[in-house]
Amino acid sequence: MESIPFAASGVGSLWWDGGSLLKTSLARLGIDIVLDDRSSNHNNVLSVAAGKNVLGITLPQFIDWAQRGLGVYAGTAMPDLRVIAALDLDVWLAAAIDRSSGIASLAEIAQRRFPWRVVLPAPDNLVGAYIDRILHDHGCSRANILRWGGSDPPPMKQRTAAERAQATGANVMNMQTRRLATSGEANGFFLYVNGYSEWARDLTVLRDLRFLRFDERILDAINAEWGGMTTTLPARVFPGVDEDLTVVGYRHHYIYGTADVPDDLARAVLHALEDERILDNPQGFSFSGIRPIMPAGIKLHRVAEAYYRR
Repeated sequence: MESIPFAASGVGSLWWDGGSLLKTSLARLGIDIVLDDRSSNHNNVLSVAAGKNVLGITLPQFIDWAQRGLGVYAGTAMPDLRVIAALDLDVWLAAAIDRSSGIASLAEIAQRRFPWRVVLPAPDNLVGAYIDRILHDHGCSRANILRWGGSDPPPMKQRTAAERAQATGANVMNMQTRRLATSGEANGFFLYVNGYSEWARDLTVLRDLRFLRFDERILDAINAEWGGMTTTLPARVFPGVDEDLTVVGYRHHYIYGTADVPDDLARAVLHALEDERILDNPQGFSFSGIRPIMPAGIKLHRVAEAYYRR
């Protein structure tokens, strides 16, 4: 059986789950996807660019940033990355706060200098960088949150560099959101969430939160610069989403590689996502292959171009 290294991120992440379902289906075609559980965050793309992994899964925006040399990718020689497929999975960047605060929008936190004990991704996380920009343009920042008497606990227990270097077992995500919610150390969050997110479930079920409105003009301006898109967070998809909200979001995840990915492998990936057996999974969402939304500057693999033309 042919083995293909695949940048998947930590066990328990959305990327790991998507990679696992693809692995199941490709195994039926005689291809073994070897999931790399340490290629998380921006290193996911870098590992494929460097040839450590042949394929990977990531958010569309990170491919865009890599090709344009934005943020952590500035100054890095990057090969021509190509999108092979898109997995059907909505993700939203959403903020929430205890309902008892009476706050309904992100801007009100800055106006009131409210002590928001907000669970945030680490500053070096690519989604965290986007969230920091949204905070800044609404008059907030991590520094201001601390100055106003709040805090910014991370959703996961972070390992030190020495611990990461010595680790021999699987890189399993170690969420601490349940503890933060029950202890009162958190009274809200600003995270990337979807219907299956452990961290969203912990915080929205264990606390009485209200999801916050954003200034849509601010989101549009950031997206125009950074290549994101706005989407609707549907009312009642989580406890505390009282109305449809406009947020930054992602319709799908990319399965990607470089332009050198063999045609037979790209064709097998697309064929695997037509396998209806992977639609029945405990995660509760399809991960089926859909036509990818392609921002300017991002290209399809040649096999995918022909596939979607049909």
